[in-house]
Amino acid sequence: MVFSSFDTQTASTLWSNAGQLGYLNTPWVADDLAAGAEYAKAFGPTAPTNLVAALPASPTGPAYQHFLDDYNALFHTNTPLSTTPNSYDAVVISALAMTEAKSTDPKVWASHVTTVASPPGRNLQRLRHLRRAPEGR
Repeated sequence: MVFSSFDTQTASTLWSNAGQLGYLNTPWVADDLAAGAEYAKAFGPTAPTNLVAALPASPTGPAYQHFLDDYNALFHTNTPLSTTPNSYDAVVISALAMTEAKSTDPKVWASHVTTVASPPGRNLQRLRHLRRAPEGR
């Protein structure tokens, strides 16, 4: 079993190569991008039996609204790309874990992920007070 996350164009190239090696006879579990018809077409004829899309629940609530407000301010649209909320969450959780650990070393801050991402979570307003990292860091 292979866990993957690619845009359709990258996946198409990878799967063409993987198919030549016989690797498309292995189950692939992908993120929400894999739910699209173009993704399945790129995978090829074994997609119905070997390609599984893991779909998240539809986001709601004040944290998602905060994300949409920030996204709209930057990109002037309230329609983010399908995988953008996942990336946003990963960056926010990582930043909060680093802040709590007072370190950017993953060996130090990784253990803080569950304290900032598990219920009851953390208030995102804390991020507004973080300073930007110096250029090149």
